[in-house]
Amino acid sequence: MNYKRFAYGYEMKDGKILINLNEAEIVRCIFRKRSEGASVYALTKEMMETDPDYFTEDKKKSSCKVSSILYNRKYAGENGYEPIVDNALFEKVQEMKGKKYGEGRAETNHKTAQKQHPVSSCYIPSASVFEKEDKLREAYKGGDADKIRTAIFELAAEKYNCVEITMERGG
Repeated sequence: MNYKRFAYGYEMKDGKILINLNEAEIVRCIFRKRSEGASVYALTKEMMETDPDYFTEDKKKSSCKVSSILYNRKYAGENGYEPIVDNALFEKVQEMKGKKYGEGRAETNHKTAQKQHPVSSCYIPSASVFEKEDKLREAYKGGDADKIRTAIFELAAEKYNCVEITMERGG
């Protein structure tokens, strides 16, 4: 595990604390999914796959890291940090503290969501994504670089096919 001196999502460059773009995207994803009702456990599981260098194999430690991200005001721009998430999203997540999966999930219809977010994307994995992930795991076990590469491309293509982009038309 890598030791970080700054909150996840930030880094030191030229004596200044700046946003680490890759990590910041993960932080935004954590906040967005929690605001939509995802449990800390589900987020932890996903983050352990997304960034295993920071979110270790130890679920308890990783869960604490996810929780500390969700409740650290630095991400909303306090204590001299540049904000990674807007204050409204941060506060919405704070209101969900202690709630179980699905509690506090916004009840909204598709048209309302579309007006609030004129361009949005949604990733809903199909059963074949999980099959491709299993195939990739098997390829890793076998150690054949060509099979691993092929499995990665097949998985990426399948995941790409599961992304839906919604755009509001008109004004």
